[in-house]
Amino acid sequence: MTLRSRYIRDAVMRGLLAFSAVIIVVPLVVILGYVVVNGIGALNWSFFTEELGSPARAMQGRPTGLAHSIVGTVVIDLMALAFALVVRPFGRFSAVAGSVALAFVMFPIIARSVESVLRTTPWSLREVGLALGLPRWRVVVSTVLPAAKTGILTGVLIAFARAAGEAAPLLFTSFGQNYMNLDVGRAMDTLPQRLYSLAISPYREWHAMGWAAAIVLLAFVMTCFFAARFLASKFSPGAES
Repeated sequence: MTLRSRYIRDAVMRGLLAFSAVIIVVPLVVILGYVVVNGIGALNWSFFTEELGSPARAMQGRPTGLAHSIVGTVVIDLMALAFALVVRPFGRFSAVAGSVALAFVMFPIIARSVESVLRTTPWSLREVGLALGLPRWRVVVSTVLPAAKTGILTGVLIAFARAAGEAAPLLFTSFGQNYMNLDVGRAMDTLPQRLYSLAISPYREWHAMGWAAAIVLLAFVMTCFFAARFLASKFSPGAES
């Protein structure tokens, strides 16, 4: 194969990759634009500061804001990220029950990402520690885990963002409500639950609120992904060189 044919083949493959990327990105941009166009009109200060059950306009059947849903989303997701354990049932809907449900959603993602990262860690790191006479657990804790911390952190943040968009498990655990609540032993509202409720409502203004909630939820998930990418690039071994 001549040098000219190699350049041609490389250009063709680059073109195919670029075309494939466009095919994948265009539908995502269209969906994102559709969500923004339909929900941007409902985004205002009261959307982030007032509750759906605020008496000001609740009697008219017109929602004011989803502050309680935003706070509930953050609280429940942080609880799910903080502990993935079995807790004693409260006997009623609660944020704790919702966090346990999301923990079961997050656990396979975290486990798979950690396994993939540990498999890509060079075996030479393990061999050095074993050659020095260190026990296997000490090698893993002192050498392997620090080398793989960037990938592990990325997997945790991706699982966190994945759980933030879940609504079905929360319908049977945290249930949701129309008022602000920080008591994790009681029912708590989240953005995915509220988005579902607004989407099936018969009022056009409620639909606009649902699109606005989708924008906030999408921004929250994208922030988690961008944070993962930033931490991966900032704390990777090659970033300090």
